[in-house]
Amino acid sequence: MTCGETVRGGGTCTLEQGHRGYHATITFACDGCGATRRGYAHATSDDGEFANGLAFCFLCTRGVT
Repeated sequence: MTCGETVRGGGTCTLEQGHRGYHATITFACDGCGATRRGYAHATSDDGEFANGLAFCFLCTRGVT
């Protein structure tokens, strides 16, 4: 379920309900850790099994998670 709060500039927040920090309308789900993050994926990878490829956050690409 998404947050749904109104975002300044229009739209509603698409982060997970109960998130901390700023609201955002541009988000992605990280295929590495499963978290919904603000912005765009830090790294992407083509994968024949996934039509849109895989998306990873900066924490996963740096091995922090």
